[in-house]
Amino acid sequence: MRIHKAKKKVAKRYFDKWALDYDESVLQHIIFRAAHSMLCREIKAYHNADERLKILDVGCGTGEFVFKAAASLKKAEVHGVDLSTTMIQKASTKKRFDNVLFEEGDVEHLPYTDNTFDVITCSHSFHHYPNKEKAMQEMYRVLKPEGRLMIIDGCRDGLLGRIIFDIVEKMEKHVYHLLGSEFRDLFRKSGFNNIAQKRFNIVPLLLTIGAAIKETRNPKLETRKLCAA
Repeated sequence: MRIHKAKKKVAKRYFDKWALDYDESVLQHIIFRAAHSMLCREIKAYHNADERLKILDVGCGTGEFVFKAAASLKKAEVHGVDLSTTMIQKASTKKRFDNVLFEEGDVEHLPYTDNTFDVITCSHSFHHYPNKEKAMQEMYRVLKPEGRLMIIDGCRDGLLGRIIFDIVEKMEKHVYHLLGSEFRDLFRKSGFNNIAQKRFNIVPLLLTIGAAIKETRNPKLETRKLCAA
């Protein structure tokens, strides 16, 4: 537990510092913006543009995907949450839409009630989470029944991905990029079905999508049962 907390403190300091020039990072141009476009396409593949969706972007950074989703899905309510105080402060100063909300928070203790969101996205931050199982359980908790979790992260399945992300992990330390099979297993273990994966090979990225399996209660049926009793 002490090591776990120490890793979080290191990550928070790292991202608080990175927030200062995060939007100008070369990764924004090479990887992040392409990933954000992928996520928007996937959301639209499952939902109509006029649905009043509630979307949460976990590890939202300075809010670039949140703003993109809000512009693309004008009737959606798009939330962003991040562990870094500085990232959230910077995102809030850039706020461009009324349907956008930001909050500082820990993915292992998300500041939202159960069954709140239709879609949760997570772009290039999952490898930083020291307790990936707990993080995914929290995302499952705040999803509505059949709500979808969409995670994009580096793909280590191929030779190029192994080379790239082995180097990244040695440089950054305390991070780990899951294999595709590990993502599938974690999704299933956390309560997701209809799991789909897409790989992008120019830059080795992996998108994993799953729907939250939850029991749905019928209040009317329960009332009838009580009356009959």
